[in-house]
Amino acid sequence: MNNTTYFIITLLFGWCGAHKFIQKKYGMGLLYLFTFGLFTFGWAIDCIRALLPLLRRKTGAPASGAQHDTIVEQLCISLDPEFVSFVLPMIKAGLSWQRIEQACRSSFPDSECEDLPLRIRYVESYYSNSTEIASLKECEASKYRIISMPDGELCDICKKFKGRTFPVSSARIGYNCPPFHLGCRCTTIIEE
Repeated sequence: MNNTTYFIITLLFGWCGAHKFIQKKYGMGLLYLFTFGLFTFGWAIDCIRALLPLLRRKTGAPASGAQHDTIVEQLCISLDPEFVSFVLPMIKAGLSWQRIEQACRSSFPDSECEDLPLRIRYVESYYSNSTEIASLKECEASKYRIISMPDGELCDICKKFKGRTFPVSSARIGYNCPPFHLGCRCTTIIEE
């Protein structure tokens, strides 16, 4: 559902909790229904919250990336919490993976990680593709295509996804959006 439709539903039917039911927040939906949108205060606040993305898009102001950064960090945490929490800020700062590798090796001299460059590139790819998908959603793109490296080193997983298109709304990293595995060299482009 796009931002405009969500705002209209919130504005017209928010007093009875329709927007909460759409978000699958059934308890809040019932509370809004029986309290006339939390005595209209909750409804008014939700209308303003639903309107803000529309105003940002029309004025060209960038949408807040703080929530997206938190989502990316939470998704990456499942990989290796200590490693990701150390590497991700450096990736966000734009450091090269060689400098990040050097920092990892100097900060953790006792760890023997043979695939450290692959792990750094994986987190970097994970973060950049998450950012790309969020941008595609913001500009209301409908589809993206997976692009793979055209060489003989393409693995079976990447061959399976090479050239396929998927709806942006259903993008899930590791399932239908790269990186699919450690060392994955696939990326995405917008599909018109």
